[in-house]
Amino acid sequence: EAEAPAPKKEKAKTDKEEDKAGEQTAGATETIDEALTSGEQYLSRGEYPKAHRQYQKAHKLLEEGGNEEGLADSSEKLGIVSVMMGEYEQALTHYQQALDLRRSLKDKSGAAEILRQLGMIHQLRGQADQAPATEVRYGPTDQHDGMVSRHAVGRRHERKVAAHRMAD
Repeated sequence: EAEAPAPKKEKAKTDKEEDKAGEQTAGATETIDEALTSGEQYLSRGEYPKAHRQYQKAHKLLEEGGNEEGLADSSEKLGIVSVMMGEYEQALTHYQQALDLRRSLKDKSGAAEILRQLGMIHQLRGQADQAPATEVRYGPTDQHDGMVSRHAVGRRHERKVAAHRMAD
């Protein structure tokens, strides 16, 4: 019976370690959320380099955590900011990563939106013939509500890009 307290102490240590790991995970989530929120704020104000830095910070943390859904989102946001800064090659790289992740997640509406964004970049570069095919079939279980908001965001960014190009 003298050995019974030892496992309890070891158990307590394990619980303590688990609590600390949980706190670190929660802290990382807060940091990711903060970086994404800051990125959105900078993006909406047209402060693209600052937005890019924030999205890059979130992207790195998501990568470390293996969060594919989050990585797809952050890659897409990095693509948007890169387009706004006129860095089309970098945007293509980010969008391709997002597309690969959306496809692996079987997110058809997300993949369709990214294909549309890739097509827009090729048009901006005068290379519409290199735009990827955008045919995506939607099954009966796809959520169309999310598609509407994603397309609305994409159209808003297209207008910003067009206005930015006309200002140059």
